[in-house]
Amino acid sequence: MKKILKLLVGLVALLIIVALMAPMFISADTYKAELISKVEAATGRKLTISGPLSFKLFPVAGIKAEQVTLSNPPGFDEKTQFITLSALNIEVALMPLLSKEIVVKDFILKDPVINLRSNKDGRKNWDFSAPKQAPVQEPQEDANKRPSVQKPGEQPAQPRPKVVTSKSLPAGLMLNNVKLENGTVVYTGGCCGPQTTVSHINANVEVQSLASAAAIDGSADWNGKTIKVKAGLGTLKSFLQDQKGELNASVSTDIFDVKMEGAYDKGAFTGNQSIKATSLAELALWLNPKTKLPTPAKLALKLDSELRCGTNYCNLPNLKLTLDGVDATGQARLGFGDARPSVDLSLASDKLDFNPFLPAPEHAGVTLVNDAVAAEGRFSTAPIDVSVLKAFNATIAIKTGSINFHKFTIGKTQLDVRVQQGVMTAGINNAVLYDGTGSFALNVNANLVPAMFDTNFALNSVAIAPLLKDAANVESLTGTASVSAALKSNLQNMQSLINGLDGSGKVKLSNGEIKHFNIDDMLHNVGTAFAGANSMSSESKSTAFSDISGTFTIVQGVITNKDLVGQLRDLLVNGQGTVSLPAWSVNYHVVPKLTKTTKDDKGVSTTKAGLPVPVMIEGSLEHPQFRPDLNAVLQNALQDPAQLKEQLRNNREILKDQLKNPKDAVKSLKNLLGGGR
Repeated sequence: MKKILKLLVGLVALLIIVALMAPMFISADTYKAELISKVEAATGRKLTISGPLSFKLFPVAGIKAEQVTLSNPPGFDEKTQFITLSALNIEVALMPLLSKEIVVKDFILKDPVINLRSNKDGRKNWDFSAPKQAPVQEPQEDANKRPSVQKPGEQPAQPRPKVVTSKSLPAGLMLNNVKLENGTVVYTGGCCGPQTTVSHINANVEVQSLASAAAIDGSADWNGKTIKVKAGLGTLKSFLQDQKGELNASVSTDIFDVKMEGAYDKGAFTGNQSIKATSLAELALWLNPKTKLPTPAKLALKLDSELRCGTNYCNLPNLKLTLDGVDATGQARLGFGDARPSVDLSLASDKLDFNPFLPAPEHAGVTLVNDAVAAEGRFSTAPIDVSVLKAFNATIAIKTGSINFHKFTIGKTQLDVRVQQGVMTAGINNAVLYDGTGSFALNVNANLVPAMFDTNFALNSVAIAPLLKDAANVESLTGTASVSAALKSNLQNMQSLINGLDGSGKVKLSNGEIKHFNIDDMLHNVGTAFAGANSMSSESKSTAFSDISGTFTIVQGVITNKDLVGQLRDLLVNGQGTVSLPAWSVNYHVVPKLTKTTKDDKGVSTTKAGLPVPVMIEGSLEHPQFRPDLNAVLQNALQDPAQLKEQLRNNREILKDQLKNPKDAVKSLKNLLGGGR
């Protein structure tokens, strides 16, 4: 028995000595060709080992190779390798192999460079699946025909590349020291598109077996920032075989942090996610330095939600969002399967303040300046960039208690936005604003050069004074207004928008007053009212009205009205003229006249009209000047003296119940017109 035991011990010792000494006497080149052949048969790619190659068998089986490359598949750039490595080191424990277990002691890739490419027909060089081929009909065997015999020197038929799947991985696989050191990934879209390079990739994988938890810890540099990645898997086996398992991961830089935890199953993920970004504006510039941001806001983001993701989509139910202090709740869906990513978003918020996100005042549009400054300085020439609308598709619905935009305040409303193929449509229906309601529709086409927009809006019974104050810093009207309009222009810049503005609309004003101007006083006290050209423009004077209505057209930023009709107590007012937005000026002609309607005993109505005295409204919109158009009064008097006398008599009769001495008012008019007719 002792002899047998000694014999066995001696045999084991001999095998160990052979394993230790064999690599010293067996050239690695003997196995190099075989290794290259096996890799090519399995992948369809050519393996090249330009540097030293060595093997060892004890106490671990291992291979070390330097200057290793793996080629691209046929149809891709032959000058560029799919993978290059400065060194490859693999060591496997020898004894566990006897029980069909693979214990990887080391798996280290040094300085790997991976070139990812996709070509015009959609093929990708990282796809190792066998190319689809048409089925080949097997020829009918001829019983009398002998089997073909390989001729001398003829190469045997090469087997098709085999695809290694997760199902073929051994159950006893254990990974102890898996590292990727100083890697680089270069992605090139199309045949010769722009390149994206991720460098300084370092990663560690910790996993005891396919059935145990796995952890990944790594980092990489891209666009001047270091990205840190951590991930934990329930089991490596479940992940590789698309079976159900746990997953938690985080991706972070110095400007954002993304975390997710949950479970994956058959390529889908269900769980929760959290996103924090110190500045989405900085993030956008980091992702694409050529990005032109439409806002100066920092855009600090915090987003928490459930997360349900598949291959081409992510659903975010129960979403909570904070963006620069604006809070909202709702749900979202992100799509990645089409050429343009898509966003479906539904949010509710107590208050939306857009002002922090708007361009700085000097680029926002109207700049009210002194009259001495040229009109061209009133509007910005900074480009308006809406090209971002071509980058994605979206359907957005936002319900809110109020909206602040510049100085505008809108009450409870819903904003609907749709972006499709570079065209945006937006709408607000029955919004509460300025004690009335309003509806608004906007279309923007970013595919045109310059981009174009058209809009329709309707305001119903809104308070005029605060609306004009917020819209244009104008404080010349009070009352309520109902306005509707259809407008269109380009979006090259604000100045070009105003200069190219076209459209039409109608307006009705009710129960208010025109400040700094008193037509009623002019006709009741003519001498004082006409004492000077600017005497009608006074802080203490105003003209009350019950109704004023009319229609208007806009051509190249100039608003034209020809049918203004207004009722101001005893006055009937007609008007026509223009308002030039490019020049920020007004040139308007108002014709007021006293009227009185009476009924006789039989109920027949008779209307008497007094002398019309036209008034010119001229100058800047900030400080318009009012003056009587005496030339028009004199011309009318000379053309029809009889009508003038009748109108003067009507004036005296209409005014007799309002003035102590209506004859004085009529006398003033006569004196003004040349006296004594």
